[in-house]
Amino acid sequence: MGMKAGGRGTARARALALAALLALLALLGACGSQATGQPLSAIHANADSWSADAVADADCLGCHNGAALTRATQGYDGADDVNVHEPPATGHSPTACASCHRVEAAPVLACNQGGCHAYTLPEGWSAQG
Repeated sequence: MGMKAGGRGTARARALALAALLALLALLGACGSQATGQPLSAIHANADSWSADAVADADCLGCHNGAALTRATQGYDGADDVNVHEPPATGHSPTACASCHRVEAAPVLACNQGGCHAYTLPEGWSAQG
């Protein structure tokens, strides 16, 4: 017995496909949206509600999955022990999202500021804020 077009099977399949697409977009948005060097205001419709100086981590993590970000950036720049979203406890402190991701300016790789590190910059990113 087949399902009619528009029946429960089709609606469930659409819902599953939408959930998968949203999960993929969230992951891509979380780890690749600024790879082109665009400011957050060019990517996020709600950026006008954020301070130009800084976005609270809660604003970012309300949509972007912190664990997914950490997994996506493990081994950054080809080094197994490097993760720009989870700095090592020794000599590093946790960094706010706004340390790198800027509302009205191109993103900055905070790890490279002050000559501490020299990681490869994604296209459009800066080593200096």
